[in-house]
Amino acid sequence: MGSNTSTASKLMDACRAWSSVMDQLKGKQARMDFIREALPGLLADEALFVDIIGRMSRAERYPDLSRPALFDCEVLLYLDRGRRFSLRLFLFAPGEYTPIHDHSSWGLIGTLFGPLDIVTYERLDDGSKAGIARLGEPRHRLLLPGETDETHPLNEGIHRTGNPGDLPIAMVNVYGSPIRRAFVNCFDPERKRVDRRYLPHHRNRLLAKAMLGILQGEKDPAVGTTIL
Repeated sequence: MGSNTSTASKLMDACRAWSSVMDQLKGKQARMDFIREALPGLLADEALFVDIIGRMSRAERYPDLSRPALFDCEVLLYLDRGRRFSLRLFLFAPGEYTPIHDHSSWGLIGTLFGPLDIVTYERLDDGSKAGIARLGEPRHRLLLPGETDETHPLNEGIHRTGNPGDLPIAMVNVYGSPIRRAFVNCFDPERKRVDRRYLPHHRNRLLAKAMLGILQGEKDPAVGTTIL
C-alpha cells in the first residue's frame, strides 16, 4: 500500500525499519520481544495517529477503509511484504467489544486515547467435537495508553477487546506471521459454541465451492457446514 502523504511515509519508514530488524531475528519470541520494545515508541507519536484518524474521517485514500477485514472496527495500516508482521488500527465506540475470538498468529496490543479492556479466556474442552467449545471464567486487564499486552495463536490467545468507557478509543495491534489458516474461531460461551469467521473473499469462495457441489449432484456438500 502506497501513498505520498507525509503521514503514510512516516509510518511506512517506521514499519520498514521494523521489517529490517525482524528479518534478522529468529523465532517467535525474539520478534515478540522486539515489538514489545518498539511499539510504545510508535504509540507515543500522538500527532501521527491524530492525522491518520483525521484522514479516516475524510475517507482519504490512506488508510483504505474499503479493504475487507475480519472485524468491522479494524483497519489495516501496514502489511509487510515478507509477511513478517502487519500493523492494524481498531476504533471502538463506547461500550463496543470484539467477539470472543482466537488468533492465527502472535500479537502485541497497544492502546491510544483511552483505557482498553482485554478479556482473556481459557478453553476447557479439547476441541474434539466440531462446533462445541467450553470456556473458563473471563479475566480482565485494563490497558492504559502507552502500555502493551501480548497474545498468542490458537487456544493460547482466546480473548475479546473493547471499550469500557463512554468515549471512543483506539487500539493499535501488531500481528506476526500467520499460521496457514484462513479464519479465526469465534466463541459463544453461553451456548458453548465455536464458529469460524473468514475474510469475505474466503467465505464466498468456500460457499461457491459448496454450492457448486450441490449443483453438480454431490450428496454430502460438507464443505459448507462450518463456514458461517
